[in-house]
Formats: sequence, structure tokens, C-alpha cells
Amino acid sequence: MLSHFLRKWSPFGRADAGPTADRAADGALWHVLPAAAPLFDTPALAEWVRSGRAVVVKRNLQRTVYRVTLPGGTAFVKVCRANTPRAWVREILRPPKARLEFENALRLQSLGLGCTSPLAWGERDSRWPGDSVIVTREQADAEPLDAYLTDRLAGTHLGVRRQLAVELGRFVARLHDAGVRHPDPHPGNFLVEVPPSRVPRFFLLDVHSVRFGPPLPWAESRDNLVLLNRWFQMRATRADRGRFWRAYAAARMTLELAATSSQHAGEVEAATFASNLRFWAARTGRYLGNNRQFRKVKRGALRGHAVKELPDAVLDLLTNDPDAVFAQPGVVLLKDSPSSTVAVTERFILKRFRLKKRLASLRNLLRRSPALRSWINGHALLDRGLPTARPLAVLHRRRHGLPAEGYVLFEVVEGAVALPDAVTRFDRRALADRLGRLLRAMHDRQVSHKDLKAPNVLVTPAGDPVLIDLVGVTAGRPVPELQRIRELTRLAASFVDSPAVSRTDRLRVLRAYLGANRGDWKVWWTRIAVGVRAKVRRNANLGRPLG
Repeated sequence: MLSHFLRKWSPFGRADAGPTADRAADGALWHVLPAAAPLFDTPALAEWVRSGRAVVVKRNLQRTVYRVTLPGGTAFVKVCRANTPRAWVREILRPPKARLEFENALRLQSLGLGCTSPLAWGERDSRWPGDSVIVTREQADAEPLDAYLTDRLAGTHLGVRRQLAVELGRFVARLHDAGVRHPDPHPGNFLVEVPPSRVPRFFLLDVHSVRFGPPLPWAESRDNLVLLNRWFQMRATRADRGRFWRAYAAARMTLELAATSSQHAGEVEAATFASNLRFWAARTGRYLGNNRQFRKVKRGALRGHAVKELPDAVLDLLTNDPDAVFAQPGVVLLKDSPSSTVAVTERFILKRFRLKKRLASLRNLLRRSPALRSWINGHALLDRGLPTARPLAVLHRRRHGLPAEGYVLFEVVEGAVALPDAVTRFDRRALADRLGRLLRAMHDRQVSHKDLKAPNVLVTPAGDPVLIDLVGVTAGRPVPELQRIRELTRLAASFVDSPAVSRTDRLRVLRAYLGANRGDWKVWWTRIAVGVRAKVRRNANLGRPLG
């Protein structure tokens, strides 16, 4: 903060930036680089919006980003807002965000480090803090790294994936050697460009808060790597993370990382997992508040929560009378029991939780109701990278001030079928491997399902398993081995009478679940087999079906 305060009162400009032209337009003071000449003389955002040249690509409370198509090329315009007391005070104590990003980008370029090319920045022509704007040139052949990995890498040649890990490791090493520390290095803040040579190039985004200094020592490097690794630990293979680390360590010989590579890599992995646990725990409160993702709902006798992007028409239909939705034309009832009703439409699933006992409303006040647990657990799984039907809204009727019947609206998992049907439709070897890996990830990320039977697992048309019916889920505590075996036993018992599932299929699931610890598979196999026999006897005595 002190360095930013000093920068605020220092003369604008850097020797390596070249001269900027100061121009006034539309109540703003602009600082324009000569490189902007092919695109514009002075930025004219209001005119670009009116003419349709500017299209919004991102909008939230803090900023709006436009993509502007001009005769000389395409640019991005980011409007940084000072619209909260905290942001307003920050703008007094430091330069505007747009200026910080502009200057930092020029400094990164002078160091030979990839980042978006700045063209101009502007601020309100006033002594008081206000919005600031930065204009950057479009990099047409680049895209955000997270989008590239998620949307395109699945169909990319294995060699490109390996090269991505290696080049990203080298790029981050260059940043750290140059003394550059990005405080938010998630993949969305990296652009990647893969030219015909297949050697990826990386560029930094959102650089207003980048810090410069001497080469980062190991402690700071580790902390920065942990922030980057949080995303990859949940989505990239250990092999790819290992490639990244080896490339990073080899490029940073000044820290002598190569000699203790495995030790330092283990530090990063352990610290990343601990960081993810803290992040997931801190997220729980957001599901019940008003923020960028969620909103509170209060309509008549109904109270609840919804995701921000849920269309108002859908929410209005639900809050007018949620019970009436179950009787609408085209709605199909999947379940109607004394405890719950489940209906499905083309886009949504609505589940109603009934009150079976007189004191149920009082218990819903003293603890989280089944509907609220489904809402929280659904988002907890999604935050942990575990697939489930996304909860869109949760509502409760209020009677005498107490929460009564609960309703949860979910997204439909399109084309999904229950696991008992999927074993006859999909390649069982691939399905067993994916299911075992998912269950291991669930337990490793401190999630226990508590009702892991076959009907509570769906399979998408792509063959990916999805967890549903999350009322009994617990998250945020280590899952002990005994509970892991119980849940695997419950799932195995679902297929005792299924001729479509062989002992080999069951073993494949177990070995995929155990992963690197598969040497103990015989012990787990025996304990699960004993548990299945006990479950079969118990259900037979009680007259309950296993499914």
C-alpha cells in the first residue's frame, strides 16, 4: 500500500513507456500511447456503445469489460468503478486501478514478460475519486487459460497438453525470477496462445495489483505457487502437475530447487490442499447471503435463497405457489412419497420436502432443514469440483414464524440416467474407472455422502458419474477409513442381484478408488464383501429393498 501511495503522487509515465498524449474528452482526462494511433485518436466509449461497436463481455459490481470493433482492429475497454466506500477510500490512497494496470503492463513488457498491450487509460477530470478506464489491444489468437483447458484441451493432442504444463512452468519461473508476484494467479488471469509451432505462449491479465521487487525467495514463491495450484490440483493430473513443477524448478536454479525438487513439490501440494480446505470452508456463508453469485428471496410467506442468474420469470412462478408447479401441464412426477415429491420439467427439477412430524418445523428452526442442507451441500460439492445437479433456488413456507415445507429447484442433468441403467448402456470398464476416481476425489476432499446407493448416482451421456440426493452429506471433515468402506459397501450392495455387474467390474471400481494405494486392495475387498453380506441379511430381515 505504501508503494501505491507513493506512486499516486509521483509524476505519471515511465522512461520505457514512450510519451503519452494527454487529452480531454467527455469529462475524462486520457493518457494515450502512440501505439493507439491505428485504432483511435482519443477513446470514445460512449459513442462506441451507442453505435453498437462496443459489446459487453463481462459485467459485475467492480468492473465492466467491453469488446470494441474498430476499423483499425479490436480493443478491450475495462471500466473500473469506485462505487463502494472501500473502493472510494482506496482511490484516495493509491492511483486509479486503470493507471496501475497501464503502468504495470508497460513494465512487464519492458521486462520481456507477456501481458496484454495497453493503449490508453483515462480518469474522471475531477479531484475526487471516480471511475477509471483502461484500453488494451485484443490478442485475437489467445484465450483465457481456464477456458482453453476446460473447453478445448479434451480434444487436443496429448503432446500439446504436456507442452502446456512445461511452458507454463517456465513462464511462472520467469515471473518469479524477475521479481513479479501476481496476487491472484488463477488460470483465468492467464491468456494462452498456441501457434502452429505448438509451443504455447502465455500473457498475464488483471495486472493492476502485480508487485515488483527482487527475485522471489522460496517462501514467497511457494505461497504464489499454492494460489496457482488450487485450480490445477482439482482438475489436472498428477503427471501434468509434475511436468509443471520440473520445468519450474529447472528454470529457477538460483533457488537450488532441482536438488530438493520432490521435497519442495510435496510442500506445494500439501499447502495447496490445506488452502483449498480453508477456501471451501469460507465459501459456505456465501450460499446464504447477498453477493455476486447468490441472493436472498422474500416473497409473502416464502423465504429462501437463489442464484443470481435464475430468471425472474422462473423465480416468480416458483414463489407465487410452489405447490402448483407439480400440477402444471408437462410436469412429470418422478417420486411422490409421504416425505418428498420430485417433479421434472425440460430444464428443471423441483423437490418438495414435506413435514412428517409435528415438531419438524421447530427442528427446522434449530437446525438446517433437509431442503437447506440440499442447497448448501450441492454448492459445496460444486465448489470442490464434484459433479452434481446445480441447486438454483431453495424456499421454505413460514408458519407461525417457523420454517415448514421446503422446496429446492435444481438444474436438469441433460440426458443423464441412473447408474443401474447406465451399466447396461456404457462401456463398463471406463465407467468403473470414472466412478472409482470420483468417489476417491469426494472422500479426499472431505465429503461423505452417507446414502451412496446406485440410484443416487447419475451418468451423463458422456459417461461421467454425477452425485445426487445430498440431504445427508457432510463436508469439511476428514472421512475416516471406516466411513469410506461403509459407503463403498452401500454402493456395492446395490448391485448384489444385478447380472450386468461382474466381480471384475466391482474390482475395477475399487482399484480406481484406491489409486496409488491399490496394493491394499485385498484388505478393502474383504472388508467390503463382509459388509455387503451383512447389509443383505439386515435388509432381508427388515423387508427393505437393497436399491
